[in-house]
Amino acid sequence: MKISNDRKRLTIMGRFFIIAVLLIGGSYPVRANVFENIEMSRSFKADSLDDLYEELEEDDEEDVYIPEIAEFEEQLGLPPSAAAPEPWALLAGVGIRTRQTQNGIDISGHPVFAQSLNLSHESGFGASLGASQLLGTAQFQSFSAGLDYTLSLSDWFDVTAGYNYYRYGSDTNNPLAGLSNSVSLGGSMLFGKTIFDLTYEHSFGDDQADYLTATLLSMGKIGSMNITPMLSATYAAYEIETTRVRRLKDLLSGRSRLEKTTIAGINSVIASLGFSYPLTDKFSISATPMMFYTPQEKLSQQDFQFNISAGVSYRLGF
Repeated sequence: MKISNDRKRLTIMGRFFIIAVLLIGGSYPVRANVFENIEMSRSFKADSLDDLYEELEEDDEEDVYIPEIAEFEEQLGLPPSAAAPEPWALLAGVGIRTRQTQNGIDISGHPVFAQSLNLSHESGFGASLGASQLLGTAQFQSFSAGLDYTLSLSDWFDVTAGYNYYRYGSDTNNPLAGLSNSVSLGGSMLFGKTIFDLTYEHSFGDDQADYLTATLLSMGKIGSMNITPMLSATYAAYEIETTRVRRLKDLLSGRSRLEKTTIAGINSVIASLGFSYPLTDKFSISATPMMFYTPQEKLSQQDFQFNISAGVSYRLGF
């Protein structure tokens, strides 16, 4: 039985393509786990007993996994008639980005080499790690770690809570460096092969910020090539020190109090088109061009920015 063949759900390859795009093309460890756990939890359950019997009839029971039969076949030295389900999934990715972005804001100013590691379980648990260095150097740029849990309330609706930790090699040109922690709560709805996600995130540390992000993404396929268009918009309210180090003239004037700036409004609008091609059943390559609209002048020097990422990912189920 292949529950993931239900037309209401994305395929397993599609699910891991989405996570690969988010890991290599973006910088949201928790959000990457969100989509991973949403699709994984759905792929391990049937809508009802009627659906179960229907799928058994359609597949002629050839893909049903029965532990006792599998154990007997193993004792006889026969190849298993069906593969055991893999509750855990590990996805590793490496890639190059023209810019390191966070919440739509350029925090690197230069191309980076990025690495990511994502672990998820069918129960909804997820964990992730991410790091980057300035391209062509060994200079540490950023590190992130995240934990999250996705609860499936129905076949089409899930809620996710998560926590992220960020650390940066230098905060002199990064307006978001004071936001070292974040907690988030979001809901995702599945309509066919389209996912709509609405997430609230509170970031804190030396500074603080609140984000409300709406994301719409879908899944397409041309031959073996997977295509995922995505559109995302974020409203943000910052209380932030826009210059992370005090200027020399402030020190000479005896000014010691750090002033905060309040910024509120549309933080970013992001449109992207992800491409992924499977090289084997475990390896795939991907490329994601992105267009950013970031109108906050104190956080971004340009209203419109273009970013592209490319990389390779490896998926292991166990």
